[in-house]
Amino acid sequence: MKNLKNKLITSLFSAAIMMSSSSVFAAGTIKDAKTFNTQIIGQIMSFGGVMAVLAFMLGAWAVFKCITTFLNHADDPRQNPLKNCAYYFVAAGLGFGYSLSSSLFSGTLWGDTESTMSGQSENVFKVEGVK
Repeated sequence: MKNLKNKLITSLFSAAIMMSSSSVFAAGTIKDAKTFNTQIIGQIMSFGGVMAVLAFMLGAWAVFKCITTFLNHADDPRQNPLKNCAYYFVAAGLGFGYSLSSSLFSGTLWGDTESTMSGQSENVFKVEGVK
């Protein structure tokens, strides 16, 4: 319990340091709640590229595990069942699918950085009355 408490305190302290050093809390930029929320959401959305790279690494790891499980199945089928390959294929598909559909990889591979919702983002939460 004490170890968990120390990890929680360390995590909160790290998050506070990261938030205080970001552009959100730069001097003179926060004028109202809308500006604050917009900047916080912008900081959170900047982690999308990191998540895409991590998902790609997960997919590569899953493919490696699938290959090694398949090769080790011949040595000891009881220890390395082939059903695990199906799980690794699903993990690889999710990892590669997420990463290759992100704007980071689509801009790198195909030169298209625009998303399919381009120009629609300002109308997402717009409420119109019934006439």
